[in-house]
Amino acid sequence: MRSYYLCPLRVDEASNTLVIEKGTTTSDSSYQPLCDFATIDQVDFWRPSMAARLQDKFAAVSAKRVGVPRTPNTITATAVADEMYLQALDGEDQDLYDGATALKDGFQAAFNKTNPTRIDANFPMSPVVNVHQVAVVGNLVSPSA
Repeated sequence: MRSYYLCPLRVDEASNTLVIEKGTTTSDSSYQPLCDFATIDQVDFWRPSMAARLQDKFAAVSAKRVGVPRTPNTITATAVADEMYLQALDGEDQDLYDGATALKDGFQAAFNKTNPTRIDANFPMSPVVNVHQVAVVGNLVSPSA
């Protein structure tokens, strides 16, 4: 119970229901955005969304590990990485991803070394973060005479 103060929910005694007290999670991560529900929601959404898009796009194709595809029915691992990047760009256009263009090199896919029928795909998760505080500094100045 030592982390109880972090609990984002509380009981509203008037309605006897749970209500959200604050938009933060109980994560003890040193990466501050992971303590925010909005970040967690984005991260939880991306992986299954990405997997669904890749499955829809590539379910009926074969892949070449070495050669160059000559028909639309064959892909390379690079096509998978490119499709993940396109999804990040789509997310960027909807303000659901931050910095897709800057992170392009992080979208990678390669054939699994022990299972040649599997492509392992990795992508950088870059959430749009909430602004909980705006720090204002006033500078005292004297008008010139």
